[in-house]
Amino acid sequence: MANFHKQLVLNHWMMSFFNGGNLLALKNRLGEDRHEGIEEDGQSGFFHALQHNLFQTDLIDQQDLRRYDLNIVQHWNAITEQRNKIEGTVLNMKYFQYLSLLFTEIYLDWYFNSGLVFQPEAAIAGWLE
Repeated sequence: MANFHKQLVLNHWMMSFFNGGNLLALKNRLGEDRHEGIEEDGQSGFFHALQHNLFQTDLIDQQDLRRYDLNIVQHWNAITEQRNKIEGTVLNMKYFQYLSLLFTEIYLDWYFNSGLVFQPEAAIAGWLE
């Protein structure tokens, strides 16, 4: 039987969008508290960190990344609005929450809106051997 981690096809495909290519590299770059929260331009601190040589801009352009981030921020604010009012604080995302939402944005955009036929098995055939 193949190694379990080699069976995580979508995980491998998603990691190909990031320099470093694994979750530990992303944690090391995005795991600091300074990236949490929303900046004055309406983008998350994680977005600004991703712009600095952490994201493969030849696979997804900057405008798409910006759009994904704005969607994440908008949904996060809607989800946390009531709790923030009740507790009198601002609930910020942790890096792993942000990455989960970003992975979802990327996957759904490629699945529903990409003119390309989504075939992750073709993109990562070498990983499955």
